[in-house]
Amino acid sequence: MKKTISFWLPVLFFALFMPCGLWAQTAGIEAIQSSDTYHPGRTYPIAFKIHIKDGWYIHGNGHISEGLIPTSLVFDNAPELKVTHIRFPAAVKKKVDYLDEPVDLFSGDILVEASIVFSGDDSLVPRVLNGTLSYQACSGTLCIAPEKIPVKVTFAMTPEGTATRDLHPELFASLLAGKRNESKKQGGFG
Repeated sequence: MKKTISFWLPVLFFALFMPCGLWAQTAGIEAIQSSDTYHPGRTYPIAFKIHIKDGWYIHGNGHISEGLIPTSLVFDNAPELKVTHIRFPAAVKKKVDYLDEPVDLFSGDILVEASIVFSGDDSLVPRVLNGTLSYQACSGTLCIAPEKIPVKVTFAMTPEGTATRDLHPELFASLLAGKRNESKKQGGFG
């Protein structure tokens, strides 16, 4: 009970008495596209770089302690595209002052992997992906109110048979290699 009160009291204090700019932008997100243009009806890798401000961390995306907000990255459903296979990196388990048990945390820069699936219609209108990064930022001693950051990514489409240019090939090759290694360790067919 005492840990719960000591956790929520600073959150309430910050929410009521501190200017919003003090904790605003504790994290940011950037989409990293794998191609300069995309063909309808295909699937491409995409990554999202989440930058967590120095001195702060955000909770892991899995099961966490009651009362804490897990990190999530969700996207609106759209008939022309969808995001699949969202994979966060492994979080680091750390003991913090406001909890009895260690908790999964992210800090610094993390890379979230996913796939973007484009519908097979031949429309060359740019396709727009909208989503939200939700998280709760904390220091070693307190957490602030949960935050949400909108995510918007525009994809340029090109007809089938038109050449495209790979962007960030080293990054996406290493992500693919990591998936293959992980799949082999788990007995998969990567």
